[in-house]
Amino acid sequence: NGIKLYNSVGDDVPIVSVTDKSQSKAACVAMMIQFEGGTVTVEQIEEMGSTSVGVLNSYMKRGAVNLSGATLDQVLYYVSNGSPVMAKRTDGSFLLITSYNSTLIRAIDPITGESSQMNRKEMEEEFKRVQNIIDQEKENYRKGEISSGDFYAYVVGVFTAELSLFFNNRFNTDLD
Repeated sequence: NGIKLYNSVGDDVPIVSVTDKSQSKAACVAMMIQFEGGTVTVEQIEEMGSTSVGVLNSYMKRGAVNLSGATLDQVLYYVSNGSPVMAKRTDGSFLLITSYNSTLIRAIDPITGESSQMNRKEMEEEFKRVQNIIDQEKENYRKGEISSGDFYAYVVGVFTAELSLFFNNRFNTDLD
């Protein structure tokens, strides 16, 4: 019938808008916390000075995990299980993935303050480019050329303890 069903966390994710892409990471973390029923502002998150996973773990009962290195399909598995997932873009900004189907991904961009659809294949290519950037940054960190604060996790999700443990063992690094 041509209908493409979406796997989704629903329309309950509150949109947190910011004007600067440097705040998009904190805005995505705030949306994830608010989705779980917590209350926090972008400013409070920025003041914490912790990693995204650290902030999420301090505000929520469910565990957060750094999914850097996971494929887009692996990341979308978490969306299908009811967890929005934060992802880094090639321009350094972050967005929050909230639903997908076989051809499209829906994500909230905190800079525009809108939820919009993106082509799934194009998003998969962008994920691969971001992973290459992160891999190079990690190599530069290991060489002592940059500090750990110079790069970020490109994908962070919030999951049940069992799912988090599995993915922590598989993908997590000590770098956020």
